[in-house]
Amino acid sequence: MPILVEFLLPLATLGGLVVMQKGSSAKEEAEESKNAIRLMGGKMVDLFQVQLPGLEDERFMVVLEKIKATPSEFPRRVGIPAKSPIKN
Repeated sequence: MPILVEFLLPLATLGGLVVMQKGSSAKEEAEESKNAIRLMGGKMVDLFQVQLPGLEDERFMVVLEKIKATPSEFPRRVGIPAKSPIKN
């Protein structure tokens, strides 16, 4: 999730939302992504479970709001976030 946050939040406008669908580990991933969310200028506003037709797996929606500008050094070049994700 930190990689997804690094690529998505810089694209959002101030006050805009980023919505991500995640699996059963969404709560843990969100906790691990707190620093990346903060660095990218966002904050988590909601995390809720959804039921999708045809899927028995647990699915969650994670909603982030862009509350400040993302620093100009983000997102990093392709490949760098996957090799070195932002950690808490």
